Amino acid sequence: MTSAVDETNALQRAIVSDQRRQLLDLASDYSNSGVAPDVVVAVGDPGYEIARRVVQGGHDLLIKTAEGVVLFNREVESFSQSLLRLCPCPVWLLKPGLRGQLSCVVAAVDASMDGIDNRDLNRRILEHASQFAKRESAALHVVSVWNNGMETPLRIKMGDRIVDVMTTEYESQLRGHLDDLLSDINLQVHEICRHVHRGNAVEAIRKAVEQVNADLVVMSLPCRTGISGLLIGNTAELVLNDSECSVFAIKPDSFVSPVKGEPRKAGIRWDAASEYSFRT
Repeated sequence: MTSAVDETNALQRAIVSDQRRQLLDLASDYSNSGVAPDVVVAVGDPGYEIARRVVQGGHDLLIKTAEGVVLFNREVESFSQSLLRLCPCPVWLLKPGLRGQLSCVVAAVDASMDGIDNRDLNRRILEHASQFAKRESAALHVVSVWNNGMETPLRIKMGDRIVDVMTTEYESQLRGHLDDLLSDINLQVHEICRHVHRGNAVEAIRKAVEQVNADLVVMSLPCRTGISGLLIGNTAELVLNDSECSVFAIKPDSFVSPVKGEPRKAGIRWDAASEYSFRT
């Protein structure tokens, strides 16, 4: 008599075998590209297993389509959200329907924050964005957003005139910081436009993306130093929700992925060296 576990394992093996065949067919279309792809089929939670492969292989980039068509006013589907939160490397989420050459790239940096870590993160964002723009001969728009959460009590205490002067001076300083940041990096891009906006970061970046009709926004996904996978903000996720462009999300060097390289225990036994894990 065949046990339920045996039947489940047999079904799982059949599904994995079919998935492998489909992946091999897809990979064969790019056999002349000069790059021999590894074809891997894993069993388990998709976000976790892909992140584990990234950690295990020490990969530098993860590329995935962002599911759905127009995602206005919807949450990022859980698969993409998991990858954004678990993967230690940059995650490039491509919106389906975007085809052909990039014509406009937006780099979202934080000119209001100082410190070595933030300067390094801004530099990485600009370097990645400029590489996209240079390769595609696309325009590069650099956006920085700031907001004073204490403005209302300050106006009550100090008056509108003083706060208006302080606000103007502060924004001028931020523009100077942004100019200094750009001058420190040899971006080698034909066209660079600077934007400094005041207000909510998600809303300001979304509006900038719409105004310039951007194909791609490069930005960071913030996290708490040293705490595995715990995010302070979800700006990249919300921008992905509210825009029709692709998102290239970069992690700070301080990010620690909660995912380890070894397989985690599953409800159904499987051998990592068996047909559940394939390499061509």
